[in-house]
Amino acid sequence: MKSAKASIQIIIAIMLLVGLMPLGNTLNNIKEDAGLADRFIQRPALGFDNIAADILWIKTIQYMAGIKKADVKSSNITYEMFERITDLDPLFTGAYTLGGLAIAHKTPAKSLILFDKAIAHNLNIGWRIPMFAGVVSMHNMKDYDKSAKYFALASEVKDSPFFLKRMQALAKARSGDLGTALILWERLYNSSDSASVQIAKRELVRVAAEILKTSTNNKLRNKADRIIKEIL
Repeated sequence: MKSAKASIQIIIAIMLLVGLMPLGNTLNNIKEDAGLADRFIQRPALGFDNIAADILWIKTIQYMAGIKKADVKSSNITYEMFERITDLDPLFTGAYTLGGLAIAHKTPAKSLILFDKAIAHNLNIGWRIPMFAGVVSMHNMKDYDKSAKYFALASEVKDSPFFLKRMQALAKARSGDLGTALILWERLYNSSDSASVQIAKRELVRVAAEILKTSTNNKLRNKADRIIKEIL
């Protein structure tokens, strides 16, 4: 069952990310109403938590596939289902991933609740869930400071992709913390990753120019001026 769940969540997560999944009538057309979540999540598991989580996982996939048009109401119901699944099986990382991605557009704050829950309950969470949280924070909530923290967490995971450090620097710049952004881009510029060097060069010039234009911090302005002269 675990391998089957993993396969399903990977396929659906990819489809959600690239916008190919309409959440339409591919499975049972389950009626959408306010009491639907309660019928699935209020029954006691009676010591069979993992089995109950597996059953609710299948019913949740069926419910999602029956949604004709995603809205806040259906997103809240979906959230409650995934909340219950992960209460029953806190180590089920696939449920956090799929649930967080599925509701990110309509209820991004609840998406982050699921991702934060995953991080709290799984010490070796890996880099993907913090990365998804960073993306939701940046694109759906415009909370760039929080986004930078998620990307920093993801980038600290062993063997995580190098682009996460670039995302952290970009989020810091967008949050208005130009000083930290300058430090992060400079580190990337001095790194051995060729792709990051080229991107960092462009961003360093952009951030340094913004600092010279807006900052009254002479120390920061001097550093920005030095970097521009060294790069250009």
